[in-house]
Amino acid sequence: MKEEYFKQRLPNNFTLFDTQKIEEYLTDMSEKGFVLVGDLDNSQLKFQKTDANYRKYCILVDEEKADEQTLAEIQLNHWIEGKKIVVRNFLNKYIFVIFENDDVQADDSSIRNHNIKVALSYQSQKNMLLTLLIMLIVIPLYILFLMKITSESLLLRRFLVSFTVGKTFYYFLVFRNFLMDQNKYVEKTLNTEVQQEIEKSDWDTYFKALKKKDRSFILADLFTFMLTFIIMYLSA
Repeated sequence: MKEEYFKQRLPNNFTLFDTQKIEEYLTDMSEKGFVLVGDLDNSQLKFQKTDANYRKYCILVDEEKADEQTLAEIQLNHWIEGKKIVVRNFLNKYIFVIFENDDVQADDSSIRNHNIKVALSYQSQKNMLLTLLIMLIVIPLYILFLMKITSESLLLRRFLVSFTVGKTFYYFLVFRNFLMDQNKYVEKTLNTEVQQEIEKSDWDTYFKALKKKDRSFILADLFTFMLTFIIMYLSA
């Protein structure tokens, strides 16, 4: 019998900080007989159709901050690593680990307690401010460098500078989206008042909204590129 698979592509702006929602999605898929397949592709969630029973999923945020005791307790409670997703944010790398368990009553307190500690550490904005500062310093210097090395070709200079400005705005939007998702995660994790029961989702609509945001970032990039090029051309 041919094995049946389903792949859910993940948008570029997907950060996995919406842990409750993704855990709900994975659980819904398991109820339909689709279990998560571990692979190294950060751009998708791959599922295999099986006769396996309902599974419980739990996401460990920022694995590199987990201590040995936490990892030992996770193993002791028979949590199995299903998949790792790596999210990069300029200076930092965040590893999200999706754990699964056949026991729906499995103790997930070690994972939840770790996530609370991680949320507390995210309250410090020093790394985020440092990243923005580097962007504000490095990018103008890079533009000046491009203008110098392309001084003999005015058209090429305009193109490279416009391209750089467009990409800078794109990455600014991606970085801003990352910070917003991270801040929402901190609020949901630390503020019990906002930890309400989440409604069942229309998953097609959920992922389409994320993909639509992706397209808006790309269009903003193109618009900024064209606008910068036109301004440079008219001001020459």
